[in-house]
Amino acid sequence: MIVTIVLLVVIYSVAVYTLTRAREFERENLWETYSRDPVDGVGKVLQPVARIFYETKSAAGVAGGGRFSESLRKDLEFTGLFIGSLEVYLSVQAAALVIGATLAALSYAPVFSGLASLVLLLVGGAVMIWPWDKVRRTAKEKRQDVLRELPEFADILLMYMESLSVVQACRQTVGKVSGVVSLEMRELVTALTTRTMSENEAFERCAARLGTLEGREFVSALRAAVIEGATASRNMKSQVETLRELRYQQQRSAAKKLPTTLVVSFALHFLPLIFILAGIPVIAALSGLN
Repeated sequence: MIVTIVLLVVIYSVAVYTLTRAREFERENLWETYSRDPVDGVGKVLQPVARIFYETKSAAGVAGGGRFSESLRKDLEFTGLFIGSLEVYLSVQAAALVIGATLAALSYAPVFSGLASLVLLLVGGAVMIWPWDKVRRTAKEKRQDVLRELPEFADILLMYMESLSVVQACRQTVGKVSGVVSLEMRELVTALTTRTMSENEAFERCAARLGTLEGREFVSALRAAVIEGATASRNMKSQVETLRELRYQQQRSAAKKLPTTLVVSFALHFLPLIFILAGIPVIAALSGLN
């Protein structure tokens, strides 16, 4: 009980200290945009507390710089989670830490024991890492999708570029191909045709959204063709071959790991069943003897 009280006091002391450090400046409020985006159940629970942290200057201070912040900022821009805002993410992460730590601390209370205590502890730990884990998993999955889809998109684009300009070829290609790469390229085409931003900015944002070295090189070749008038076909053909080889290596690596994966899966799912089935006659025989 004493441990629980001490943990709760520490958690809420830190929270109160943070919240009393109110912002001393005005800036664009992104929270309304984030609150309008659809979020899952955990995100909805965290939003009210995260809004309080967003109103303070602490999240803005942490988001101000550092290698960790820059890396996380790139992942947020790449995935589009938390509307791509590091400050919004940090506010949600702070709320997750406070709520998760509170649940974990309550698990030590005498009121909860056995299974209830274990559940509270596990739920608290899961809540604390939820924002970071969501960004990490989504970024990893999107990078894999980009590497898988980019060769096909580039192949079709090259065929259209034989008779059309780069922008027109991109417009035709996004209508034929579905997936992450197609969606990001559609935004690029929209930005280039509507002139809502400069061409350099449109290409930079598209490269950031594709988020991989291969994606950035692909966008760079398109940018050279559109802005500098360079012939992109030769560079893109070379990139397509490189991407095909990379995808082949990844598929080969996954195939090599497949036997081990199957053995582990078999051990986890089927061996316990085999032991149970083998043990039933023994148990029945022993029961008969008794």
